[in-house]
Amino acid sequence: MEAVIAVVGAGGNRDDLAALRQWLVREDAFRGRVAFAPAEVREGELGAVQELLTVALTAGSFNALCQAIAAWFQARRSELEVEVTNSEGGSVRISAKGAVVKSVAKKLDLGR
Repeated sequence: MEAVIAVVGAGGNRDDLAALRQWLVREDAFRGRVAFAPAEVREGELGAVQELLTVALTAGSFNALCQAIAAWFQARRSELEVEVTNSEGGSVRISAKGAVVKSVAKKLDLGR
């Protein structure tokens, strides 16, 4: 299974994705499993401006990925929001606004 991570909203850029990738590869569970990928080009567009991160997941690691992203937000005090989508189409948006860890835990519980 694979997860795709996109920065949502204004203010996000490749540097933010690079910083998130660097954070994730420090985790044993994600080392060697995180890569940059171009965003999907929609009909009528010339090309993808936005880049994405893809993460190869093992059983049960989607929750760990979301928790790692929440920890990254706490360390950065960032205003960004990211959307994580698994290969089955399930997704969760994680924002640095508010109580990040509680928000992620609640969203993950709803997804079960």
